Amino acid sequence: MLQKPKSVKLRALRSPRKFGVAGRSCQEVLRKGCLRFQLPERGSRLCLYEDGTELTEDYFPSVPDNAELVLLTLGQAWQGCEWQGLWRCERHQALPQCISRATGGAHPGRPAAAV
Repeated sequence: MLQKPKSVKLRALRSPRKFGVAGRSCQEVLRKGCLRFQLPERGSRLCLYEDGTELTEDYFPSVPDNAELVLLTLGQAWQGCEWQGLWRCERHQALPQCISRATGGAHPGRPAAAV
């Protein structure tokens, strides 16, 4: 557990909202995020927004302050948001509109990403 709380930006998979959350552990951030998004804590987990790396208590201290995380509930998957020319998504589009390798979703007018 960290002595000083780490601040992160947290999103839920199907929500365009993003909240700042601080915690001394991965579990504390997860608990606060589930409360904020009104999601069940059981079976939920945190992943890095950019590449989908799942956070663990051991990995949590190395995550930079203000990192963007995705809160996933049981059965949900996120493998990161891709950059493809003008089809940028990170910090420029709402999360559900991102090209996600996990869901095969695509931006309008662009074919789905290969899974």
